[in-house]
Amino acid sequence: MVDEVIKQWVRKVEETGELQRDPNFGKPLKLGDGYLDTPDELKMAYRMLKDAGYVPAEVELLKTLATKKDALTTETDPKRRKTLETEVADLHAKAAIMLSALNRRA
Repeated sequence: MVDEVIKQWVRKVEETGELQRDPNFGKPLKLGDGYLDTPDELKMAYRMLKDAGYVPAEVELLKTLATKKDALTTETDPKRRKTLETEVADLHAKAAIMLSALNRRA
C-alpha cells in the first residue's frame, strides 16, 4: 500500500519535472545535523524521540556544533572568529567524548 503511493508520487514528479526545478537537484545532501555521527543502533530510537518532541543531548550538541561551524565560515571579525574557533573546538571535543561513550555502550 505505502509502496504503491510512493511509486505514484515518484511517477508524478518525474512527469512534471518538479524535482529537476529544485535548486539543489543533483547536488549532495548536506547532513550537518549529526545524523552520520550517530551509531546505527540508536538512529531509530532518536528518530522516535525527535518525532515526540524530544531531542537527545548528543543530537542537540551536534546541531549546535554545526551551527557554530556555519557561523565560523562567514565571520569576518577576528575577535569573534577566535571565540567561535574556541567554541567549535570545545563542542567537537564534547561530541567526540559523548559519541565514544555511546559506541562503548552499544
